[in-house]
Amino acid sequence: MKRKKDFSELPVLMTKVAEQELIQLDRRVLECNVMYLPQLGYLLENSFLPIYKRNQMFMHWETWNFKFRNNSKLYYKSNYTKELDRLLGDTQSEICDHESGIMHSLQNTILQHVSVLLKALNFAAEIDCFISISSFSKDNNLVFPRFVNDKIIKKKKKQNNQ
Repeated sequence: MKRKKDFSELPVLMTKVAEQELIQLDRRVLECNVMYLPQLGYLLENSFLPIYKRNQMFMHWETWNFKFRNNSKLYYKSNYTKELDRLLGDTQSEICDHESGIMHSLQNTILQHVSVLLKALNFAAEIDCFISISSFSKDNNLVFPRFVNDKIIKKKKKQNNQ
């Protein structure tokens, strides 16, 4: 449950980290975002500035490690993102793994007791049929036929539901 709480609070935390990083950057950098990529962890993302396109230099700051460039975006590791990796790790994958484990355990428990569950299901279906028949009989003033050993049929009252 703590992991789900952590995961729900991630957007706010990531925004705060990006704001902290932006405070420490060159004034020409107007924005940066923190994002998560599986296998790579938390990364800083910012736009490739036009002044750097001329000489094809990637921006390197003392606290940022360049990881890769994708179109007009640059991706870095910083001390803050390394700390997020250390503290949070891959929260979403851990949640999915944990939920999958719970589902697998539930599935195994159901399979262990499948015969009892099927008997209960059949019993419930039979009861449902009896209730349905009795409800229909009561609503239509039907009575259960009375069987006798005589070979004579006596009709007291006829009921035709058509």
